[in-house]
Amino acid sequence: MDKLCDLLDIRPGVTALIGGGGKTTLMYHLARELRERGTVAVTTTTKIWPPAGIAVAQDPDTAREILARGGLVCLGVPSAQGKLVSPGFEGWDAAGKGGNIRRLAYPLDPRGFDVIPIASPTPGELARHYLWRFWTRLPRSGHVTIFDRSWYGRVMVERIEGYCGEDDWKRAYGEINEFEKELADYGTIVLKFWIHIDPETQLERFELRQNTPEKQWKITDEDWRNREKWPLYETAVEEMLQKTSTAYAPWHIIESVDKKYARIRVLQIVTDALEQAVNEHITRGVKKECAKPKKDRS
Repeated sequence: MDKLCDLLDIRPGVTALIGGGGKTTLMYHLARELRERGTVAVTTTTKIWPPAGIAVAQDPDTAREILARGGLVCLGVPSAQGKLVSPGFEGWDAAGKGGNIRRLAYPLDPRGFDVIPIASPTPGELARHYLWRFWTRLPRSGHVTIFDRSWYGRVMVERIEGYCGEDDWKRAYGEINEFEKELADYGTIVLKFWIHIDPETQLERFELRQNTPEKQWKITDEDWRNREKWPLYETAVEEMLQKTSTAYAPWHIIESVDKKYARIRVLQIVTDALEQAVNEHITRGVKKECAKPKKDRS
């Protein structure tokens, strides 16, 4: 429990969200630990154990983010029973992809995950199929690879900027679906996030970056040029979401006008996916054991 609290950065005065549960649950023991440490806790249920000493904090968003990070630790990330986890982040400029990635990576053991920022392909990569450079960066068993931008550049920036032909980006939808199906069949948990904001919010964030000296490095002339092409990118994004959201690799559209909401939502989706994978693994193990022929003890 001490290790868990340390990983969650729980200290006196730090908020934490505690769900309901009986005395056999992790939440019960975590709630007791929080009370002993003098930590304020937020609860979403009246069935909290133990109820004594639990106060209500004023910042439930911070509390939910802490608990969501805790979910990653409790599920043993990086490790979903030997599976690979491959979240990919796409979205509008200034939508908050970097912030979401930082919150997701925060509780992870640095030995078990990689963050791959995708830039323009090198000459060597251009000489190969465009998916090749992503194949070589996929996570090994029990690890997490987080892609900051991904193979979807083919049907967005390369399409809009003319870096590939029309036949190339139209063919890419099928290629991408096949690529992700192979990953899913192998056991990879493929998570795809589109971080969404409206043009007005983007303009506000661009201007804030432009007018804040310590944030000016985040804004470039290319960002302003891309903003002028918003309608073209919007059309490409809608087609991408429609043609590449599948049962084995669905898109998750994250509303990011409120950055805290977006971060919590991403964490919740990742923890839910890992929990499902672990439960499926346990179920398969139980069925396998039940299917074994019983030894004759006579």
